[in-house]
Amino acid sequence: MRPLVTATAREALIVTIAAAALGIGMNALREDRIPLIASPEDFAVSTKAELIRIEDARRLFDEGRAVFIDARSREIFVRQHIEGALNIEPTSNVANLGWLSQTDSYLITYASSTTQGQAGVVADRLIEMGCTNVYVLRGGFEAWLEAGLPIEESR
Repeated sequence: MRPLVTATAREALIVTIAAAALGIGMNALREDRIPLIASPEDFAVSTKAELIRIEDARRLFDEGRAVFIDARSREIFVRQHIEGALNIEPTSNVANLGWLSQTDSYLITYASSTTQGQAGVVADRLIEMGCTNVYVLRGGFEAWLEAGLPIEESR
């Protein structure tokens, strides 16, 4: 009768367990530890701006009280974006956007859910320019799409 676990499989399991233990141990020694159990909130955008829920962003959109700012690349923006959004990449020159600091509208930045940090960078740059009412859309562009809200697409 063959053993349930072959010697090779047993050795692979031992190496895997040892590597995991070593990785967990090294992580515990770091000052900037990576959480072992993460929730979506652990990956929240690091920014001075607050996150805004999709429901609140939709209400502001419907009331015409928001300017949406897409922080994704120009190529992605051109393909698909929130209806009426501006495109300001994190590396864009914002010197000619001083008018945004004069508006009473809510400024809502977004990116894709996997690159929300870009939205945070743009939000921080707007705040540094003197803009108020700056927010980052929780869940990014994907949350907007999932909610079935208006978008513009290239054809």
